[in-house]
Amino acid sequence: KDSLRDQVASVLSRMPSKLSRALEGFFLEDTPQAAMAKEEGVGVGVIKTRVLRGKKEFRKIIKQQGLS
Repeated sequence: KDSLRDQVASVLSRMPSKLSRALEGFFLEDTPQAAMAKEEGVGVGVIKTRVLRGKKEFRKIIKQQGLS
């Protein structure tokens, strides 16, 4: 059986890159949202929205794969 890390990587690879980058930065790398916003050249609100949308997309993909 795949490890949790492999399963997370698999789900992230199926997501739009902006959303997966936001989730990776926020949850896996513990990058502050302000730092992610500066790196992406967007406002903090945009990053917050991407994290929220990314979480919804992540859940959707998990359900589709039967991993939940």
